[in-house]
Formats: sequence, structure tokens, C-alpha cells
Amino acid sequence: MVNQEAYWSITTYYGLCAIINQFHKYHIFLKMVLKVFIIAMVVVAMIGVMVPNIFADVTFVDTFDVPSHASKVTDVTFNSDGTKMFVVGTDFDKVYGYPCSTGFDTSTCNTAGASSFSVTFADNYPQGITFNTDGTKLFVVGSTTNDVYEYPCSTGFDVSTCNAGAASVEDTTAQDTNSMDLAFNSDGTKMFVLGDAGNDVNEYTLSVGFDVSSTVNFIDSFELSGLDETNEYLKGLAFNTDGTKLFVIGITSDKVVEYPCSTGFDVSTCDGTKVSSFDVSGEEENPTGLEFNSDGTKMFVTGTTGAGDDAVHEYTLSVGFDLSVPAEEDTTKKKSSSNCYDCKPPVLQGSHITISTNDYVVATGDDPIHITANVGDEVTVILNVTDNKSVQSIPFAALYTNYQEKPSDMNLFYANNFDKWKHVSTSFYEWNVRSDDTAYD
Repeated sequence: MVNQEAYWSITTYYGLCAIINQFHKYHIFLKMVLKVFIIAMVVVAMIGVMVPNIFADVTFVDTFDVPSHASKVTDVTFNSDGTKMFVVGTDFDKVYGYPCSTGFDTSTCNTAGASSFSVTFADNYPQGITFNTDGTKLFVVGSTTNDVYEYPCSTGFDVSTCNAGAASVEDTTAQDTNSMDLAFNSDGTKMFVLGDAGNDVNEYTLSVGFDVSSTVNFIDSFELSGLDETNEYLKGLAFNTDGTKLFVIGITSDKVVEYPCSTGFDVSTCDGTKVSSFDVSGEEENPTGLEFNSDGTKMFVTGTTGAGDDAVHEYTLSVGFDLSVPAEEDTTKKKSSSNCYDCKPPVLQGSHITISTNDYVVATGDDPIHITANVGDEVTVILNVTDNKSVQSIPFAALYTNYQEKPSDMNLFYANNFDKWKHVSTSFYEWNVRSDDTAYD
């Protein structure tokens, strides 16, 4: 176990507090929450530790910062062995390809060796990209025209050789007016388009595999559940290898959602009542695309509010294409390993608060103590935490104040920080490693 100390300086003013945080470049896993009650000139401080509700079998690995030439990134895909990564962005409407020295390892991808292909003339808001099996066809779907564009490429998985003048087009507007992503089955005789307007996945058959100029027929649609069905902004779509699992990602929930399908690549057999999900908000609060490696042991999520703003986040899955296996059921894990990432939760041993020359020691638990502070005083909080990981794993800190019964005019989006008496924080400041800070008063 590692014994860690970390501290924040806090200046109080008008019931809202600002945090100057000493964790500047760190990554994910636990949420450290500072709860400070302010009543007039009295601060009631409560310190607590919360562990995010995530599956231990899905682990964040790394983030690839997408260069500014591909800003507002909307999707990612790879060649068959993962040695080339492709992204598309809406600012410059181009597909970029980056060589990677190790397959499906974004830390080895080289931005200096990028190739590109413009899709501006077809759709100025490209959302999803994919290739046929050998990379000699590039497919792009956009939310302006809602068309699927097929571009021939003379060299497989080399976008610099794709020919915009020879594009074929399939219009999907009749099924959805806001197309977000696309996917094919293994032989290209079925195509799937994610529609945000209808909150569904639309299935089509192609008389010739991976050829949208052949006869294309709409077959069926699957209405998505397990998300905010009214306000969810759907962005990414993927299947497992045999099509018996369907995955989507949405911006509102920041979740990858998994649906089982009894028949491969047949959305009419997907079950919306047996949903599993994985929350990516620790790394990304504006997810825009989704992809897996060939065996499903790696997952990739694009977004525009992560580290470096535009990013591709890489995760490992202990069971391929499975977001639902609880840690205690995964017998492949070595529970006794000193490197075990999350076999034991972090434990807050205590905290130390200093206001001018006054010192306070706060025990763990939910019982508050009264701390006197004047408006404008600087409050230093030192936390002592034990865990098998270092402080580098802390991505989030927040100060919640002014707990009371929820005001009738309080925006429900912010009314989600409650104490054990079911009072809500009406003033808070949240500091995040991978997204903008959030202040509310």
C-alpha cells in the first residue's frame, strides 16, 4: 500500500470556493471529494472519498492527443493489424492516417508521418468513418447530407490514394436526418447507420459487399435504450466480430453501452433490456467516436474535451468485447499481485485543515465538524490516503458548499451532490484533469 499526502488551498468568498489544486497532470480512477458546508461565516468541513462506479475489467491505458489539423475529432478506426490509425474531424473535413509502430497502441502512433484525404465536397460535417476489409474502400457518413460516401483507394489503408471523383453515394435520409456513424458486417453485405434523430441503429442489405452503388435496401431498425432517450446525443457505433454484440456511445451519458443480439448482425434480435455500460467521463466528457481492436481486448474512444482537447483514449478489456464482467468473477486476475490496479479501494486515513494559525483534524466518515473561517480566508486541506496506486491516479477534486434543501429554481443538471441528510450543495467548484473546471453558485 502507498501512503500519499496531497493538499489544496481554498479561498472562501460569498459561499463559493475556488480550488488551487496541486495535482496538475494526473490521470484516472478515484474521485477525491472535499465537502465543505458554509453557513454564514462558519464553514462545516467534511472530507470523503468516492470510487467511481466502473467495471474493474475495463482499464484506461493512455491518451493520444490529436493534432490541431484534425480538430473537432468525430471518429477513429484502424487498419487490420492496428499499425495505422485514422481519425476524422469536422473543422477541416479531412480523414488523417497516422502510422503506429505497435499495432493498436496509440502511444506509438506518429503524427509526423500523417497522410490525409479531404471529404469537404461531400459532407462538411463528417461524423463516422470505416474501411472495407482490405482498405481499398473508405466509407464516410456525415450529418449534413446524411449520405454514406464510398471512396475507392488504389492502395489499401492509404487515404492519400483515395479518389474523391469516383465516389459512390447512398442516401439514408429516409431513415434518419442526423446520421452519426456507420459499420458493416464482415463481408460487407450489411450496413448499419447510427441515427441520432431517431435514436436508433438502421440496418441495410447490399447486393454486393462493400458496394453502396449496388442494390441497397433498408431492412430494420433497433431503437436504443439504456441511454437518455430524449436528450442523448448519439455519436459512435461498433459491433463485435460475429455481430452478437452492438455497442454505441453517447455524449449526454458519457457511456459506452453494450447490447446483446441473439443473431449476428441482425438488429431486430438485439435486446435493450439486457444492457451493460461503461462510463468514460473520467477521461472524456464529450465522446464522439468508438472503435475496438480485432479481438475486443482494446477499446478506443474519441472526444473533444479530454487531454489536449481532441483526443483518442485507449482502454484494455480483460474479456474481449465485454463491458459487463464484475472484477470478482474474472478468475484471470491475480488478486494477490502488488501491482493489482483496483482489487482494493483507496482509503482516506485522515485530513488536516489549516485556517491562518488554526489547525483542525478531520476524521473519516460523514460526521461534520465546525470550522470557523472569515470570507476571504485561505483554507489549506491536506489529505492522507492509502492505496496500491499513487496520487497520479486522481483525476478529479471538488469543493461542495452551502448544503440545504434543493431550491425550487435550481437547475437539475447541477443538483446531484447530496449529503447523507439529502441536502444538496448549492455552491460548488469542480477541478478536472481532462476537462474544463465547473463552477456553480
